[in-house]
Amino acid sequence: MSETTNTESSARLQYFPEGRRIESSAVAWYVFIAPFFVVIVVGAVHATLAWPAGLIVGTWLYWGRRKRRSVPQVLFEVVGDRLRLTDRKGQTILDAPILDISDVTLDTRTIQKVQENLSSGMPELRFIDARVGPGIDEARIEIRCGDRVVPLTEQRTSHIDASDWFVKIRRFLRKNGWVPLDERAVQVDPPA
Repeated sequence: MSETTNTESSARLQYFPEGRRIESSAVAWYVFIAPFFVVIVVGAVHATLAWPAGLIVGTWLYWGRRKRRSVPQVLFEVVGDRLRLTDRKGQTILDAPILDISDVTLDTRTIQKVQENLSSGMPELRFIDARVGPGIDEARIEIRCGDRVVPLTEQRTSHIDASDWFVKIRRFLRKNGWVPLDERAVQVDPPA
């Protein structure tokens, strides 16, 4: 879900990295469990208001969560020859001339999660034969500006998602006049 907008003097790119996949229990809390508790509490006081109150709270929590997900993690904006990066709170992360950006890189690390022995019949004993699983690559995108390294997010996402966004961001910057430092031609004066 990226959006690139070009106007006469500025261009914009909205960065929406994938969220972590551990959100399923949080979604269950918002959509089902919290409204259920509201129904129980309100039902103890006034039975006819219980279900409408639970429905209102559930809808309110669901739409609030959906609205937060529609705000980009980082907004890239090129105005003239300057690049401005703004986070989802509206704070400026980076504001520099686009030619001061030396590179866009992927910060990748490999993690290995501990996996429980699922063949054990007793859930309480599954941790006894736990094993380290295969390595999984996670990455985040970093913008290098002089000596400063600006990560776009604190958390890392899947390497595939980060690689896709890495290409989109570099393409956006190149389209707006940026050239990586290692590709810039070195000017050599002709011999006199």
